[in-house]
Amino acid sequence: GGEIALQTMDSRSIGLNSGETNLLAWPAISVSSKLLSSLTLECNLPPQARLLKISTDATKLIAYPEYKVIKYKEDLEAHLCIPGSDTIYPAVIFNHGGVGGTIGGDPQGICLALSERGYIGFSPIRSTSNDLEDLLTDVSDAMDYILNLNIVQKNMLGIMGFSRGGMLTYTIATERTDYRALVLMAPAPPQRGSEDSYYAAAESIVSPTLLLVSENDTPEYNREGQDHVLLSKTLKDALIDNEKDATLIIFDAFGDNGHELFYEIRDDYWNHVLDFLDGNL
Repeated sequence: GGEIALQTMDSRSIGLNSGETNLLAWPAISVSSKLLSSLTLECNLPPQARLLKISTDATKLIAYPEYKVIKYKEDLEAHLCIPGSDTIYPAVIFNHGGVGGTIGGDPQGICLALSERGYIGFSPIRSTSNDLEDLLTDVSDAMDYILNLNIVQKNMLGIMGFSRGGMLTYTIATERTDYRALVLMAPAPPQRGSEDSYYAAAESIVSPTLLLVSENDTPEYNREGQDHVLLSKTLKDALIDNEKDATLIIFDAFGDNGHELFYEIRDDYWNHVLDFLDGNL
């Protein structure tokens, strides 16, 4: 008789019987088996899983997009989402918002949504440090990690960030040149006292930039006490003053707190992100 072991991650359901193997799992399935003379598979996969890879030597099945949680440095983890197999893809990194242990935005959801579009999605989780240099090192190390994967198209990297992650993403983008698209969603303010150098560094940006913010992401509505609309406008003006390609989209007011527009994927802004990435990667 054969032995079949199933391992799933974030699966909604999975069914198996000895005559026909029916699988419904998301986002990833791996199956190992000591085969009989043959094995018949009938797989019902969600629409996002465009490809089912079968390796008969070890009988490993993976439904794509594939989702993993990996360590990109020391004890820091990241969501990694791969759209397919046996080729290379452009990649997009999403840097979450939040300070300390707080995570703002939807790192896992954005990772998966990027892979559904044909990008390798990568959402690193930063350390809980409040030191700016520590956090910038995390962001830069995440870029190094993804660019060193052999499935990533090296000259096709997009970087994006929300709130604190937006500020960190912009700052790293002024220090590096190995990216092709920059998306900043309601970026947080620079460190106090560094405003002049922060905006002056716009001269070092090497790619088109898309800035997104809700019109009521201001102190009277959000919990951050920051005017993210003014911050986004100021950053866009700094980019334009330095003859950079920059687009700012200000969305209609979102609920009672405009910052929450980016807490999860919403068509209001996500379609703009995808169009921008498609046009530059």
